[in-house]
Amino acid sequence: MHKKTIFIHTLSILFLLFGAKVSFANPVFEFSSESSTVIGSVKEIDSSLDQTDTIASVMEQESPSVLYVSKNGTNQDGLSWDTAWNELNQIDWTSVGPGDKIIIDGGELGQSMTYTSTLEPASSGTDDLPITIQLSEEEGRNGTAIIFGGNSIPLPECGQLEWDESELNEAGSYGMVFRDGVSNIIVDGTRRSGFVIHGWGRGGITLDPDRTDNQVDNNTRNITLRYFKIYNNGSIERAPDLPPSGNEENVGPDLYYPYHGSAGIKLAGTGHKFEFLEVHDNAADAIQSNFTSPADGIFNNMDDISISNSWFYNQRAHSGVDNSPEEEVCTADDVSGCDESGAPSMSAEYHRYPAEPVARREAFNWCTHNDGIQIYSADDFNNLTIERSIMGPNLMNALILGDRGEPTKTTAWVNNLMMNDVVITRFTNNALGMNNAQPNVGSNWQINQTTVYGHFNKENMASFSLQSGGDQTEHLVSNTVNVFGRSEFPDGNVGFSNNCEFNMYTGSIGGQNENPQFVNVNQSADIFEDDLTVDFATVFLDNYTPTSPNCVSLGSRVASVGQLFGWEEYEVIEVAAVEEPPEEVVVEATPVPTAEPTAEPTVVPTPEEVAGVSEPNDEDAVDTSAEAVASEAAVEQQARNSLFDSINITPDEVPLLIGLGFVMIILSLLLALLIFFAWQVHKGAYD
Repeated sequence: MHKKTIFIHTLSILFLLFGAKVSFANPVFEFSSESSTVIGSVKEIDSSLDQTDTIASVMEQESPSVLYVSKNGTNQDGLSWDTAWNELNQIDWTSVGPGDKIIIDGGELGQSMTYTSTLEPASSGTDDLPITIQLSEEEGRNGTAIIFGGNSIPLPECGQLEWDESELNEAGSYGMVFRDGVSNIIVDGTRRSGFVIHGWGRGGITLDPDRTDNQVDNNTRNITLRYFKIYNNGSIERAPDLPPSGNEENVGPDLYYPYHGSAGIKLAGTGHKFEFLEVHDNAADAIQSNFTSPADGIFNNMDDISISNSWFYNQRAHSGVDNSPEEEVCTADDVSGCDESGAPSMSAEYHRYPAEPVARREAFNWCTHNDGIQIYSADDFNNLTIERSIMGPNLMNALILGDRGEPTKTTAWVNNLMMNDVVITRFTNNALGMNNAQPNVGSNWQINQTTVYGHFNKENMASFSLQSGGDQTEHLVSNTVNVFGRSEFPDGNVGFSNNCEFNMYTGSIGGQNENPQFVNVNQSADIFEDDLTVDFATVFLDNYTPTSPNCVSLGSRVASVGQLFGWEEYEVIEVAAVEEPPEEVVVEATPVPTAEPTAEPTVVPTPEEVAGVSEPNDEDAVDTSAEAVASEAAVEQQARNSLFDSINITPDEVPLLIGLGFVMIILSLLLALLIFFAWQVHKGAYD
């Protein structure tokens, strides 16, 4: 009986293996052309079996969806250009999930398609599968997608007497809104200024904070904004023109002012990346904290923010017109009218400017912050990275990275600032600092390869203002170039390494005192262009590449807007010998090629790429070689097809058959082991 049982078990195993061999040798799979996910099923092993499970039920995974938005769509389901949602507020977010992509029509290249509603994502991606909202790269749809709020009239300058507010009264609030913890979203314009946001009544983009507690559970996380232009967004305020004395008898008419809380981007949340942004001429800062309520202990949670390849500036000038009462004057002899609280007399430094208004003008919004980045209402802000970017011209403060507010309610300080390859230029007040006192000050600021160019006629303005709260060196300033201004280090604890400075009014960042002799800086006047339709990149031609021997390798390696946008190469400076620097700064404006920016993605070349060898461009040789390769490949393919036809299989089945061959080899080995084992048992029974 024992031998019979072993024999039956052995035959059963052989029968099962033979059945598996037959079923695997005759597979029927279908593959999607857009995905490698298996969507078919295997033939039944035995027609007599009730086989209801298929490989699809085990292996099939839902593929990410591609959805569409176009003004020319029929606003149905967003599944094609024909049925595309026709406005941003028509997107059905219940049908959008992690990994999905929303493509936005930008019209013909060189033209645009305008949307007039707010883009407000209402679904979140995951860390591994973010939701992507992207400008179309398809020909005929890869123009510019404009998100227009309704106000086409440039915002009033500080203290403007008359202004048409009719369009602003009808404008929407923000062009983009992230709220209620929506996270893991990528919004990509795909090329310089691919997405344009302008004309909104409260600001360009807002990332709304969790205002209920000091936790990050309901804060927006991991938002990436890429290739945006954001301008002329914000609200206004009206205020009477008060004389410096406050004498009510001399009160002038109500004047228009840009509103100080209307920024290009209102910042909140953690883990955000801002790349290839161009933010200018909004009512207030390019980026500023979204306000919470620090007095009540409610802070805006902000950590782990990075900004790269971006440009923050002001293009429009204040007209130089002073609408103050006649009794107010602002001259070197009488500064009674040089107030900032009421009369639009430019600033307390107004009398130091040249007599001609065109040479003394400041940005249109100088009275309402107009900083590059201002961080407040954030308590501890940890990890801010700024790389390959330009701050200026015509900002009031380039970077305010901490603000104590009132003594009883400290509001923000930044720890772990990493700054590399940044130009800060032509600022009105300060380049970089924080307005705090110990112990609530930021620590570990690493400022490297940075160029700071101040005002040649404003000696009381600071380049660096770094405060420290510990006993050890908390900040390091290295490989920088600093021209015009002053440096302030009230608490010490700042290290310096390999810097170059020139014409500093007070303070020092250490290193070589030498004129850097920039390639091109127009020192005669500030640069403005009142017409916002003019591409300011073709107007602002400063190039802060040092050419003097001891400064040549220092400062930002992205030294001009052309280099930032990728249509002007880095200039490699060869220095033959060390020369004595001149006594005064004399920087001649040398012509810089101003090739028009292309519509290609604005990738900044590295110095290694610029110094590299270009590929050969022999089109005939390339075509001939390609034809030869194609011909040879065709012959080989024909031979393979003939072979496949002779054995009645298709080329697509070859990889599968090879895999099944390996499976059969393994099964054969197992079968041999099983037979050997059965024989040993059989032999043992007789022994």
